[in-house]
Amino acid sequence: METVPATVREIASGSGWRVRDVVCHAKVGEPAFEERHERHVFAVVKRGVFNYHGHSGRTLLHGGALLL
Repeated sequence: METVPATVREIASGSGWRVRDVVCHAKVGEPAFEERHERHVFAVVKRGVFNYHGHSGRTLLHGGALLL
């Protein structure tokens, strides 16, 4: 059975922007899933823990984190 890494639901969009709800389904111990963004991202982590890698380095995001 193949694992689905995330469910993406578009909430709203306009000229040059969009708002999406992304729900990660990965479990502890599963292979890492890399998500790439072509544009600037604002993200709120509702729950769970995620490794983030950007131009300025790496960090750990957890529930309640805000990524700008």
